[in-house]
Amino acid sequence: TAAWGIFNTKCWDNSGTKYANEALAAVLFLVPGDLTAVNYNVCVAGVGFAGGGGGGTGGTTSTGGTTSTGGSTGSGAQGGSGTLSATEAKAVVNGGRNYYVQSNLWGGSGSQTLSYTGTSFTVTQQTCNNSGSGAPCSYPSAFIGNNNNRDPQGDNLPKLVSSIASLQTSWSTNAATGGISGVYNAAYDVWFTDSAASNISTPTAFLMVWLYDPSGKQPRGTVKFSNVTIPGVSGTWNIWDDGQCISYVATQNIDSLTFDLNKFIQDSTGRSGTIKSNYYLHDVFAGFEIWQGGVGLKTNDFYAIVN
Repeated sequence: TAAWGIFNTKCWDNSGTKYANEALAAVLFLVPGDLTAVNYNVCVAGVGFAGGGGGGTGGTTSTGGTTSTGGSTGSGAQGGSGTLSATEAKAVVNGGRNYYVQSNLWGGSGSQTLSYTGTSFTVTQQTCNNSGSGAPCSYPSAFIGNNNNRDPQGDNLPKLVSSIASLQTSWSTNAATGGISGVYNAAYDVWFTDSAASNISTPTAFLMVWLYDPSGKQPRGTVKFSNVTIPGVSGTWNIWDDGQCISYVATQNIDSLTFDLNKFIQDSTGRSGTIKSNYYLHDVFAGFEIWQGGVGLKTNDFYAIVN
């Protein structure tokens, strides 16, 4: 980890201008050596500032795909920091890739505010209360894909399910161990369509991956398979399905997971007719379905790369 304070326009003696939070355009590597070619490996896991859907409906059911269908788009430079009100969304950059972050209060009345830096965001206010058996209040989240005319571009979507080579993703939160008051989950919400339409507001089918499952809430449908292992992914999963939404729920709550999401997609195509190989992967969201409370919930980092 390199502190921003060491970056200087004259790095050899630190007599130049220090980095002042301008937008980053590139990350360059100088590999010293002689004229003989040598092999080397470099991996940039991300560039960002430290510190700083959905599908649940409560009780015994879930609605799947609860992204906002309205609201305004926030202003400001991509990749910066700021706040979002109840229905705002904002284009951001993380690790040189484009995303959207959205507050997405969609299922109830009240107010909600997020603070964000890139794909890292924190719920700073949330007054809606849907603690009964209804839909969640909101699904604050980060996403790739063209959703309601919000298109981060460069995400390689939509993409035919049968042609997906990998969907490498990582998501880190404080949902399981942060002691945040309220009723909420932490879940990926993955949208599929039966055509290659570029912009949608309602998908054909959903796939969800719940890393954190709150007491008293559960996905749509019923449990079809229990304690399933997914190749290359740690943990075991209970699989819920209602014919339109298939949900993989971690049997032990998880705060952070780095994995190939395509492993879940391909597993789902072999288990039921909910996700079909001739569907198109359209959107990938990661966020919190909140029924009540949730102030302090934080996404530390999120990325998703479709190949």
